[in-house]
Amino acid sequence: MKISEVTHKLGLTAAPKDPSDTAPEFPASYEQPLGPRKVLMEWTEMSRPEMKQLDPKVSKTLNVIGGFFLVLLLLMKEFPLILVIVSMMLIARTLRQIPPEKVNYEISNHGIKFNEFLYRWDELESYFIKDSSEMHVMVVATKVPIPGRVYLTYKNKDEEKLIDLLGEYLIYIEGEPKTKLDHWYEKAIGKLDLDR
Repeated sequence: MKISEVTHKLGLTAAPKDPSDTAPEFPASYEQPLGPRKVLMEWTEMSRPEMKQLDPKVSKTLNVIGGFFLVLLLLMKEFPLILVIVSMMLIARTLRQIPPEKVNYEISNHGIKFNEFLYRWDELESYFIKDSSEMHVMVVATKVPIPGRVYLTYKNKDEEKLIDLLGEYLIYIEGEPKTKLDHWYEKAIGKLDLDR
């Protein structure tokens, strides 16, 4: 007697399925053939805005404040929190020092291609334009939690064409959707003026 039969008799699991009864299940996106690929738009642009170096005076002030909090957390023996804060500081410093790379974007009748990875239209939900003073960014929301969003950077002259192309396949959202966490973050950052 197999374990699956025992657990079924005890009512712990459902009856085991006979593999010959059903065909293998595939996601709905794989059932429909895509047909020939037609490139609608293609461009190359930076992957993200270049992060500016902080003023040395501001940088020293933030380091002193961070050092004070790290000593305080060390006295409280909050080692995991210290690790998180130090990791975030290192990531921010690394992103400021590494220049953004150039990325190839392609929009076709199959989906959006970001470098060599294709996001199919049935995997995408909606899009909106992110307000950024440094770079023009169109954000496409995905149906799966990871990556969650695909960021398309573009030149200002291409905006209308991009809106028309994406509008054929996706829902356009006016403005960036914000969560409570986004509102709290903006409120906290608004109180800190680092450019003084």
